[in-house]
Amino acid sequence: MPDTPIEAGGGRGYPADMEARPRVLEEIAASTKAILAELRADQRAIRAEIIAMDQRRERDFRLMFGAIITTTLGLAYLIARSPHWL
Repeated sequence: MPDTPIEAGGGRGYPADMEARPRVLEEIAASTKAILAELRADQRAIRAEIIAMDQRRERDFRLMFGAIITTTLGLAYLIARSPHWL
């Protein structure tokens, strides 16, 4: 809204529509505050999902690494057993 010049000689000193402007700004501030609260809640949920995904990835890595080591040791045992080294 463009600024409206103040009329001289008025009893109030500012235009009548000036009272509505702070109300509009207060409504905008309230809606912005609500939107920010929703965004923060969504952000916390996303962080929780990321933490859970990291824990699953770490568990899967340890499981696969253990399987690889177990398989390697088993094959090494079979290779050593076949020529009667063990």
